[in-house]
Amino acid sequence: MNPPAVILKKGRDKPIRQHHHWIFSGAVESLPEFEDGGILPVVSRDGEFLGSAYFNRKSSIIGRMLSFDATPPLEAVGQRLDAALALRKRLVEPATSAERLINGEGDGLPGLVVDRYEDVLVLQVATLGMDKLKSMVLGHLAKALSPRSIYEKSDLPTRREEGLADFEGLLTGEQIDLVEIKEAGLRFLVEIRGAQKTGFYLDLRESRSLVRALAEGRRVLNCFCYTGGFSVAALAGGAASVDSVDSSGPAVSLAKRNLSLNGFPGNG
Repeated sequence: MNPPAVILKKGRDKPIRQHHHWIFSGAVESLPEFEDGGILPVVSRDGEFLGSAYFNRKSSIIGRMLSFDATPPLEAVGQRLDAALALRKRLVEPATSAERLINGEGDGLPGLVVDRYEDVLVLQVATLGMDKLKSMVLGHLAKALSPRSIYEKSDLPTRREEGLADFEGLLTGEQIDLVEIKEAGLRFLVEIRGAQKTGFYLDLRESRSLVRALAEGRRVLNCFCYTGGFSVAALAGGAASVDSVDSSGPAVSLAKRNLSLNGFPGNG
C-alpha cells in the first residue's frame, strides 16, 4: 500500500520538475497526517508522482526534495553522498587537505553541510528532516572516509524556524580542538570548537588563490583577517608587506601562528 502523498496546487509543480529542492507552504494543496521531519511522496494536482521530500509544518519552506524519481528516498540520500565525495576526489588538488564535501542543495542534500579538515569532519545540519537522517549520514561518512573525528556545529538561524535548538558537540571519534590543514601547499591551523563557520572559510579558497596571484610587490591590508588566510596567501604570492587587522584577539593570535607556520614573520 502506497503511503499518503503531499499534493501540490495546479501549476505549482514546475519548480520540482526542474529539480528545485524547495516546496513552499503556498504551493501545497493538501497534506496527509505526518510527523514533522518525516519523508512523504510528492504528487502533482493531477496525481503524477514527482519524487519524495521531507516536510516540516513549522517552516515556510515546508518541504525539501530528496529524490525526483522513484528511487527510495534513503537510497537516494546514499547515492547523493557517494556522488558528492567522488566529485571532490576528482576536483580537489592533492596539495589541499580541506574542502567542503557536502554543500546542501548543490549536492542534492538539502539542509546538510559537511567540511573536511584533514581527517576531521565538521557537520552543519539546518533542518529537522536532515536532523532525523543524521545517524544514517554519519554511518555513511564513517564507512566511506574513516575520519578520526566527526563534530557538529549547527548554530544556524534556519534551525529556529525548523523548531530546532542550536547544537555543538562531538558526534563520534576523538575530541580534536586544533587541526593542521594544507591549502594549495600552504599550512593553516584550524580551531574546531569555538571558531566561526565550521572553522575556516573554505568557500574562499579560490579568492585566496586570486590574491596570491595578484600580490607580488604590493602592500596589502587584510581587514577582518580572522585567522590570516588571505595574509598568508598574499605573502606566499610575494607581497611586499601585509597588515592584518581583526577585533578578535584569539583570531589574531591564530593568524600569527599561521604566518609563522609558513615561514613568514608573525607580526603582520
